[in-house]
Amino acid sequence: MTIICPKCGHANHQPTGAADEACPSCGVIYAKARVAAHFNAQRAPRPAPRPQRPVNFIDLLRTESHYPTFRTVVSLATLFGYFLAFLLFLGAVIAWWGDKAWGLGVGGVMAAAAVAVVARVFKEMWLMLADMSDATIRMARQQEPDTRSE
Repeated sequence: MTIICPKCGHANHQPTGAADEACPSCGVIYAKARVAAHFNAQRAPRPAPRPQRPVNFIDLLRTESHYPTFRTVVSLATLFGYFLAFLLFLGAVIAWWGDKAWGLGVGGVMAAAAVAVVARVFKEMWLMLADMSDATIRMARQQEPDTRSE
């Protein structure tokens, strides 16, 4: 039987088996070194688990959408809303400076701001509807057993 020293790694090919047997190379007592090694292994800091990058479920749904045409139409409608808001703002500025119609200018700026906000809100509402539909489809797919033949 061979004993490997837990401290220096020396192989003792002729151990006596005594409880207080020491390594011929470094002089450490095997029993004490094993207890210390076991204690240090228990106390040794374990490497922290690597943090996993969280999956943004909304981004995942939107990249794997079942409704890409609907999302395109919603984006185009939002751009149209922003364009309409820009035209209203431009008309308000022209009314402000051209005719000195302050009331019309202020009203036009407020209308432009309202149209821009409504366009953004409606875009988010319609995209949430599509996201809910995509999430429902994904959950239904996970609930159904795979019946495809291979």
